[in-house]
Amino acid sequence: SVGASTFWYGGYVELTNSTTITLNVPNGTTGVVVYWELVEFAAPVKSIQNVSAAHSNTAHGTTVNAAISAVDLSKSVLVSRGHAGPGTTTTSGRTDHVEGYLSSPTNVLTKMRTSATSTNVTAHFTVLEFL
Repeated sequence: SVGASTFWYGGYVELTNSTTITLNVPNGTTGVVVYWELVEFAAPVKSIQNVSAAHSNTAHGTTVNAAISAVDLSKSVLVSRGHAGPGTTTTSGRTDHVEGYLSSPTNVLTKMRTSATSTNVTAHFTVLEFL
Protein backbone atom coordinates (compact mmCIF):
# COMPACT_ATOMS: atom_id res chain seq x y z
CA SER A 1 0.00 0.00 0.00
CA VAL A 2 1.09 3.61 -0.38
CA GLY A 3 1.09 5.66 2.85
CA ALA A 4 -1.42 8.52 2.88
CA SER A 5 -1.69 8.61 -0.91
CA THR A 6 -4.90 7.59 -2.67
CA PHE A 7 -2.92 6.18 -5.58
CA TRP A 8 -1.74 2.61 -6.01
CA TYR A 9 1.52 2.52 -7.94
CA GLY A 10 2.32 -1.16 -7.83
CA GLY A 11 5.66 -2.68 -7.03
CA TYR A 12 7.41 -5.96 -6.49
CA VAL A 13 10.10 -7.44 -4.30
CA GLU A 14 13.02 -9.70 -5.15
CA LEU A 15 15.84 -11.41 -3.34
CA THR A 16 18.84 -9.66 -4.89
CA ASN A 17 21.50 -11.60 -2.95
CA SER A 18 21.72 -13.91 0.07
CA THR A 19 21.08 -11.07 2.57
CA THR A 20 19.09 -8.41 0.66
CA ILE A 21 15.44 -8.09 -0.33
CA THR A 22 14.89 -5.23 -2.79
CA LEU A 23 11.64 -3.33 -3.27
CA ASN A 24 11.07 -2.15 -6.86
CA VAL A 25 8.54 0.70 -7.29
CA PRO A 26 8.05 3.37 -9.96
CA ASN A 27 10.21 6.51 -9.72
CA GLY A 28 8.73 9.16 -7.46
CA THR A 29 6.75 6.71 -5.33
CA THR A 30 6.90 7.61 -1.63
CA GLY A 31 5.34 6.38 1.60
CA VAL A 32 5.16 2.75 0.48
CA VAL A 33 4.37 0.07 3.07
CA VAL A 34 5.31 -3.44 1.94
CA TYR A 35 4.52 -6.79 3.51
CA TRP A 36 6.69 -9.67 2.38
CA GLU A 37 7.51 -13.23 3.30
CA LEU A 38 10.75 -15.05 2.59
CA VAL A 39 10.44 -18.82 2.23
CA GLU A 40 13.46 -21.10 2.23
CA PHE A 41 12.76 -24.54 0.80
CA ALA A 42 14.33 -27.64 2.35
CA ALA A 43 14.12 -29.60 -0.91
CA PRO A 44 16.97 -29.09 -3.38
CA VAL A 45 16.07 -26.67 -6.15
CA LYS A 46 17.00 -27.75 -9.68
CA SER A 47 16.31 -24.41 -11.38
CA ILE A 48 15.09 -20.89 -10.69
CA GLN A 49 13.68 -18.74 -13.49
CA ASN A 50 12.49 -15.16 -13.12
CA VAL A 51 9.87 -14.20 -15.68
CA SER A 52 8.00 -10.97 -16.44
CA ALA A 53 4.77 -10.53 -18.35
CA ALA A 54 3.95 -7.09 -19.78
CA HIS A 55 0.26 -6.28 -20.06
CA SER A 56 0.27 -3.18 -22.29
CA ASN A 57 -2.96 -1.22 -22.66
CA THR A 58 -4.96 -4.30 -21.73
CA ALA A 59 -8.40 -4.76 -20.22
CA HIS A 60 -9.79 -7.01 -17.51
CA GLY A 61 -9.43 -10.69 -18.41
CA THR A 62 -6.66 -10.18 -20.99
CA THR A 63 -4.06 -12.97 -21.05
CA VAL A 64 -0.35 -12.84 -21.84
CA ASN A 65 1.98 -15.81 -22.30
CA ALA A 66 5.57 -15.73 -21.01
CA ALA A 67 8.02 -18.34 -22.30
CA ILE A 68 10.29 -20.22 -19.89
CA SER A 69 12.84 -23.01 -20.23
CA ALA A 70 11.20 -26.43 -19.94
CA VAL A 71 10.36 -27.62 -16.41
CA ASP A 72 8.76 -30.75 -14.96
CA LEU A 73 5.28 -29.51 -13.97
CA SER A 74 4.96 -32.16 -11.23
CA LYS A 75 8.04 -30.72 -9.51
CA SER A 76 7.56 -26.99 -10.17
CA VAL A 77 5.79 -24.06 -8.56
CA LEU A 78 5.05 -20.52 -9.73
CA VAL A 79 5.53 -17.73 -7.17
CA SER A 80 4.21 -14.20 -7.74
CA ARG A 81 6.64 -11.38 -6.91
CA GLY A 82 4.09 -8.61 -7.52
CA HIS A 83 3.60 -6.12 -10.34
CA ALA A 84 4.56 -2.63 -11.35
CA GLY A 85 2.16 -0.20 -12.97
CA PRO A 86 2.51 3.16 -14.66
CA GLY A 87 2.93 5.13 -11.43
CA THR A 88 0.60 7.98 -12.41
CA THR A 89 -2.52 9.50 -10.95
CA THR A 90 -4.56 7.58 -13.52
CA THR A 91 -4.37 4.62 -11.13
CA SER A 92 -6.46 6.44 -8.49
CA GLY A 93 -9.19 4.25 -7.08
CA ARG A 94 -8.26 1.29 -9.28
CA THR A 95 -7.49 -2.25 -8.36
CA ASP A 96 -5.03 -4.02 -10.65
CA HIS A 97 -3.42 -7.40 -10.24
CA VAL A 98 -2.17 -10.17 -12.47
CA GLU A 99 -2.60 -13.85 -11.74
CA GLY A 100 -0.57 -16.60 -13.36
CA TYR A 101 -0.06 -20.33 -13.64
CA LEU A 102 2.21 -22.83 -15.36
CA SER A 103 0.08 -23.71 -18.39
CA SER A 104 2.71 -26.00 -19.94
CA PRO A 105 6.33 -27.04 -19.27
CA THR A 106 7.51 -24.01 -21.28
CA ASN A 107 4.86 -21.34 -20.56
CA VAL A 108 3.50 -19.12 -17.82
CA LEU A 109 -0.01 -17.88 -18.64
CA THR A 110 -0.89 -14.58 -16.94
CA LYS A 111 -4.27 -12.90 -16.71
CA MET A 112 -4.99 -9.23 -16.00
CA ARG A 113 -7.55 -8.39 -13.33
CA THR A 114 -8.35 -4.66 -13.31
CA SER A 115 -11.20 -2.29 -12.58
CA ALA A 116 -10.02 -0.04 -15.45
CA THR A 117 -10.95 -0.29 -19.12
CA SER A 118 -7.26 -0.55 -20.01
CA THR A 119 -3.99 -0.48 -18.12
CA ASN A 120 -0.24 -1.06 -18.38
CA VAL A 121 1.11 -3.48 -15.80
CA THR A 122 4.15 -5.75 -15.77
CA ALA A 123 3.82 -8.80 -13.52
CA HIS A 124 6.86 -10.57 -12.08
CA PHE A 125 7.01 -14.27 -11.23
CA THR A 126 9.59 -16.85 -10.24
CA VAL A 127 9.43 -20.47 -11.40
CA LEU A 128 11.03 -22.95 -8.99
CA GLU A 129 11.72 -26.48 -10.17
CA PHE A 130 12.69 -29.00 -7.50
CA LEU A 131 14.80 -32.14 -7.93
